[in-house]
Amino acid sequence: MRPTRLEARLRGGRVPARTGRALRLGKAYTWSMISWVQTTYGWAVNLDGTNAAAEFTLPRVELHSGPRGWTCVCHRQNGMSRQLPLGSATSAPAAKRAALLEALPAVGAQYEPELRALLGLAIA
Repeated sequence: MRPTRLEARLRGGRVPARTGRALRLGKAYTWSMISWVQTTYGWAVNLDGTNAAAEFTLPRVELHSGPRGWTCVCHRQNGMSRQLPLGSATSAPAAKRAALLEALPAVGAQYEPELRALLGLAIA
């Protein structure tokens, strides 16, 4: 039996924000989706799969818009944060892409698959 969100969180497990089941050739697959969500200050994505609009979990990538352009804030698993100025971008999707490219080395190699999936890149 699958644990509840609270049980998984108490045990330190990863809890995906959105899950589902798919049946293919009689086998069950579980999936989770990591995606950007709009917040009061810009955009955010929790790399552990939880809903960034509902809760703050680490690691997390935030995208802030200001008078000097876009800023990416990478909150690492160890609690440290790193601000990366992105400058002006033509659109929010372009700023998100630039933020993810800057976040690749900032959050660590263990989250590269999640970041590459958000970028739409194949995992090598």
